[in-house]
Amino acid sequence: MKLITIFAILFFQILFTACYSQTKKGTFLLAGKTDLNFLFSKTSISMDSVVTNQSKDNQFGFNLGVGYFLADHFAIALSGAYSYTDNKFAPVNYSPAATETITTTLAVIPQLIYYFPLEGRVKPSLTFGAGYTWLKERSSTVLTNNNLVYSLAGTSFNGAAGISYFITKWVAFDLGFQYSHNRFKDKLNPRVSRKQNIVAATLGVTIFIFK
Repeated sequence: MKLITIFAILFFQILFTACYSQTKKGTFLLAGKTDLNFLFSKTSISMDSVVTNQSKDNQFGFNLGVGYFLADHFAIALSGAYSYTDNKFAPVNYSPAATETITTTLAVIPQLIYYFPLEGRVKPSLTFGAGYTWLKERSSTVLTNNNLVYSLAGTSFNGAAGISYFITKWVAFDLGFQYSHNRFKDKLNPRVSRKQNIVAATLGVTIFIFK
């Protein structure tokens, strides 16, 4: 029991007392993240114990960014995000014909990032950004204009809180939560607008490049 306690103390000392200077002024960063909302699910709908419909959802998204530390622990960055959602609604027994809806989103977001100057391998961070987002939705029920239902674009506001664990001086694993508020206008019909609020968990890797 004493041996386990000694190893635990040594582990936490190594974890929180190792000192790095990777968030110093003049450092570049390259980041890649994926949202943890990605999924593949299958849903069956029944009536009187008879399956009438089956719905399949496939969703994923990723984010790539580059940044530069203007001051110690404070960086500006530019990130690009892409997400894809595919919903297939399959007919079973007496249901109508199969349908498929595909939604793609692309965003370009300038950001400000602040790393809290804590000693050790673990560093919390806050990120704020504002940019522009494009969203397209296609449906198999629309037979014209390449199945396009909506072609939307508008402003995007983002905030995130995360924790980075530095496995080396140059590489960190990132875990965080992100909130996005998007406002869209339809390019095809200006009278159509949409507001979107998204909360997502993210997982990623950041590489720090020193001068």
